[in-house]
Amino acid sequence: MSCCAVPGPAALPAEEDEGESLPDYFPLSGQLHAQTDALDQSAENEDEEICELIGFELDDTLERKLRRPFTDAERQAAYKLSGFDVAKSATRPSALWLIGPSACGKSTLAPQMASKLGMADEGYVVVDGEYFRDTHEGYLEALSSGLQKGCVWRGAYVGIRENINSEKQLLLEQSMREKKHMIIPSTCLRRSQCVDVAKTLQANGYDIHIVGVYGDKDTIVSRGRKRAMTAGKRYEPREFEIALTMFAPMLRLCTGEWHMVCTTGDVPFRTTGHGHGPLSEPQVKEICEDAFSIFHA
Repeated sequence: MSCCAVPGPAALPAEEDEGESLPDYFPLSGQLHAQTDALDQSAENEDEEICELIGFELDDTLERKLRRPFTDAERQAAYKLSGFDVAKSATRPSALWLIGPSACGKSTLAPQMASKLGMADEGYVVVDGEYFRDTHEGYLEALSSGLQKGCVWRGAYVGIRENINSEKQLLLEQSMREKKHMIIPSTCLRRSQCVDVAKTLQANGYDIHIVGVYGDKDTIVSRGRKRAMTAGKRYEPREFEIALTMFAPMLRLCTGEWHMVCTTGDVPFRTTGHGHGPLSEPQVKEICEDAFSIFHA
């Protein structure tokens, strides 16, 4: 999942972000670069999964259905799936960010972490584009069309992306106005998807909890490619490192609890570190370097 910037109440004034000049502590080791090159070559060899690259064309009728706005019924269905309808306003609302590469296990981990943080009693809203994709009839029709051909329409995910981002922003704004707890799974591929939104939520009285989710790259990429054929989203292994470089910027915004969770290995979903914010820069460095130690030779 990714999240848009939020022009909500108590928006922060535009100013230079000192955090942009601070390090992300991600190890640029030769071993990881070699692994990335191998995975990238593998990805290039799997172009047969893309419908457009094996000779199929997305017809105009289906493309129009993909790009049309959500109907009220589709939006209501997505809100229901997100938990918005049952989540209550909280005296002290929390925003739980689960950040990490696509297919690392963020959504699987979310309910467990919400319960641990005491969010389950009042309920929470999961701000995730998956619920909107699952309720848009045009997208579902395109997904079915691709699966019948044994491939994924690249144009399907791209075609609906703008509408989904707009709907996610509206869901987040409405949840913030009503002071509902939120869970926000995100790859944080753009800084504004996470840092700017977290600052706005903090300015509106939210406690910011950070869960960094990571693991072995080969294992996570394998998961992502398997999921791509059912979700209709082209998996991009080159985004793996970008997501991990956002651990440090988000930890700097933590005002509640933080957890680091490794989802691969002999003990999946293993908590490798936890504590409370706010964090000093030496603490952020120590947390990141400890988590990223699995990428060293």
